[in-house]
Amino acid sequence: MVETAADTERNGKFDEGNRLARSQLLSGDLIIGLIGYAGAGCTDVYKRLNTFLEEDSFETHRIKLSDCIVEFSKVPTPDADKSNGKAQLDRAERLQDLRDKLRKQYHGEAVASLAIRRIREIRKKSSKKRRAIILDSLKHPAEVDLLRIVYERSFLLVGVYCGKEIRLTRLKGKFYGVNENSLKKFMKRDERDPESSLGQQVRKAFHQADFFLDNGVSTTEGHARKYDSDLQRFVKIMEGGSLIRPNAEETAMYSAYSAAQRSSCLSRQVGAAIANSEGEVISTGTNEVPSFGGGVYHDGHRKEENRCFKWKLWKREDVDNAQGLEKPCCHNTRKKMN
Repeated sequence: MVETAADTERNGKFDEGNRLARSQLLSGDLIIGLIGYAGAGCTDVYKRLNTFLEEDSFETHRIKLSDCIVEFSKVPTPDADKSNGKAQLDRAERLQDLRDKLRKQYHGEAVASLAIRRIREIRKKSSKKRRAIILDSLKHPAEVDLLRIVYERSFLLVGVYCGKEIRLTRLKGKFYGVNENSLKKFMKRDERDPESSLGQQVRKAFHQADFFLDNGVSTTEGHARKYDSDLQRFVKIMEGGSLIRPNAEETAMYSAYSAAQRSSCLSRQVGAAIANSEGEVISTGTNEVPSFGGGVYHDGHRKEENRCFKWKLWKREDVDNAQGLEKPCCHNTRKKMN
């Protein structure tokens, strides 16, 4: 059995590779992960990001996680003829299978462990003080979690967003001749594998991104992209050489995130913020029930509470075993169980 980086950490035994990773904060390295749904255009974003980083005097390296998987699995997965859409889709689905198998055999973060190994190899060969290593692309929250543990603040996740219809159109062009139902099935599995939590789970990991790019515009002017200015701003933020303040959208999103923390919902905390045309936040809200008599609940509230996190639910197996155990339960979950 291969011990992953997460196993090493849990056992309290850090090998040389992980010690090097921990010392990363003392260097000028940046580890940038890309995440996006199939067809969102992570590879296109990588090319532009690579250009801007090189213009800023970074030595850049790209790690294609699919290459790491093929190399480790030792399963021949040759590139398919680009004119044969069916063969290209078959190869993409084989890569999905290999990735899922790797997670199930070792851990959910196994693919990230392979990336860490490759980063170690890059460091051995390079003496540059300013390196940017781009991981293309992450597909599971456990991969993100491990990279954050190992590289801490030197790891940044970029989410590449694109509407479903545009993504489908792009995939039709890439996998030319493949019927639409097959493409939708491929997209659905990429977003969230309903059969296994160790399958593709982009939906669960996407919201963890530190920076989001809208790649929904299908047309370009020359080499320019709609998101170029945002990407250049991102590079400046990473470099830390100039004072850059949050823009109006980022300020509103921060307010929405802060509002979500007020929610006591046991299923999901959701926040919202409304801003005017000048970017001023004028209202915030969260998924929370109103307090009897008006207002909202808060810690130390004097009125009697009846929110569901205060409820107790008998677990069916505990009732059968007469153990008498109770636990808080989401109102929606209770409804589903009944």
